[in-house]
Amino acid sequence: MPSRFTGRWGQVCSSRRMRRASPFCCRKRGWEVERLVAMPVVFQGHRLDVGYRLDLLVERQVVVELKAVAAFEKVHFSRLLTYLKFSGCTVGLLINFNVVRLTDGIRRVVRHYHPDLRPPPTPSAALRD
Repeated sequence: MPSRFTGRWGQVCSSRRMRRASPFCCRKRGWEVERLVAMPVVFQGHRLDVGYRLDLLVERQVVVELKAVAAFEKVHFSRLLTYLKFSGCTVGLLINFNVVRLTDGIRRVVRHYHPDLRPPPTPSAALRD
């Protein structure tokens, strides 16, 4: 089943088009969303505008980076981690619209996530698996 984006505009959508449409969809759900948020850097006490721009900032908690690429590369994850650090947010999403199924193009990134420190599964969670 095609997503609302790919169903209307075809398989390959530009990230520019998605940057315009995605905030509309978020606002329809009642979420606060900001588009192309400038992310200044403080270096030795000086505020620098070095050109970092968040594609979307949802509820001032989730950084969303929109892409239309063949596949995610390490630089995409590194850039998102940098944005998370500068914004003070913990969770980010990388969304690639150049996929057959949109769910295949979504990656969640959590700052300071250490898989070794995960709590053990609860007995009820173990039974569901």
